[in-house]
Formats: sequence, structure tokens, C-alpha cells
Amino acid sequence: MLRPSFFLVLLFSCLTAVAQKESVYQTENEKHIIWQPGVKLTFDMFQNTQPNEHDLAVIEKEHRQSLPYLGFWKVLDVPKKKSGWWNGVGEHPYFCAAFSKFQSFVVVRDSFDLEVAQLQWDIMELGTRHSRMILDSLQTTAVAEAGGKRVTGLISIYFYTAAKRGEELCNGYSKTVLTEAAIPRDHEKLLNHRKFVDEMLEQTSEYATRPEEAWRLLSQEPIQPDLKMAEKITGDLRKSKTTITRE
Repeated sequence: MLRPSFFLVLLFSCLTAVAQKESVYQTENEKHIIWQPGVKLTFDMFQNTQPNEHDLAVIEKEHRQSLPYLGFWKVLDVPKKKSGWWNGVGEHPYFCAAFSKFQSFVVVRDSFDLEVAQLQWDIMELGTRHSRMILDSLQTTAVAEAGGKRVTGLISIYFYTAAKRGEELCNGYSKTVLTEAAIPRDHEKLLNHRKFVDEMLEQTSEYATRPEEAWRLLSQEPIQPDLKMAEKITGDLRKSKTTITRE
């Protein structure tokens, strides 16, 4: 039978080990912060104090008091050596929704605009998840059709297509939010979109951006020594674009 004191020490050690493992990868640097579960935008993250004329014209046109600069970042790492393709090194796609601290700015600290910015960031995260889901589905189907055998090269072929579909999804829906809620400053419609996005984030939580993905894109260096950034990527294989609709 374990003594209470011994049990507490064991539990603390386990929790410390988990925390250390999760903190290995940084998800923020001096210029950017990558979307992660539970991370919320604050006014202090909008660090651009000298917006240019174009930025000021945008917020005047859209009746906003701040402007978030968001990016759908993506990169594909592949084995350095040909032997890596056959020895299980594999292809590693990375996607993330980045918020640019040094480009985003605030004119007036307006809570409504901060809600809009957070919603846009969350929508971009949904776009990255859509891209991951596409690649995961393709890979799962290919392995099943190959009788359980590993399939190589498939991610490289479809990476750009999946990325573009994710970008189109988030850009299209973000534009809808701006048109229906942000520009007319309709808080009720904004809350409706907020509820929908929260539901989608919950339903797709298993495809959330991982800390190692965030760090890979922030560091701009492959995480594994036997990988390199893909130099050539197959273009968009589709004939039509992806859109998101709400019931």
C-alpha cells in the first residue's frame, strides 16, 4: 500500500515530467504568436504604433478601431536522403495560424473589435485543421487500399492542395464575418458566428495545431535532423475551390 506522502511525490513527479515535455516547443517569439488552445488575444499584443496609410484606410473603410495581421503559415519537411523515404522517416506537413504582433495595431481599445480579431484568428485555426483533415483522410484511405502498407509521397503530392483548401475556407468565412457582423457592428450576429466557430473548434479538437508545429514555423528550421524543407511541391490539383456554409 502506498503511503500518502509517497503518492504525492510520485504524482508531482509525473505532472512535472508532462509539463516539461509540453514546454519544449515555444509557440511565441518577439514578433509572432501562434494559435494554441486557450490562448486569447489582448490589446497589448497589437504592438504596431505606426500603421501606414493603407492600414488606416482599411480600418476607416471597415469602421474598425484595430487591425489584426494574421497568416496561414505552412511548410512541408521531407527526408534529406532517398533512403529516408523507405526507412520510415516520412513526410511532415506543418500548418499554423499566426498573429503578427509587430504588424497588428490598435487606434482605440474597442472590445468589439478585439472579439472580431479573436474570431478571425480562431477561424484561421479552423482552416489549418481542415488542411490536416484532408491529408489525414487521404493517407488513411491510401493505406487501407494498400492493405495496411505504408504509402510514401502522397502528402507531398497533395500538400499544397490541402493548404489552399484550408486557406480558402478560413478566408471566405472570415470575409463573411466582416460583412455580416464586424463592419455593421452587429454584436448579435457576431455572437452567432462565435457560437458556431466554438462548436467547430470543439468538434475538430484532435486536429488542433500542436506546439511542435508552432515551433517548426517560428524557428524556420526542421525539428528532426534527418529532414529538410521540401524544395519542390506539386501545385493545386483541383478544378474548383472549397467554401464553408452554415445551416
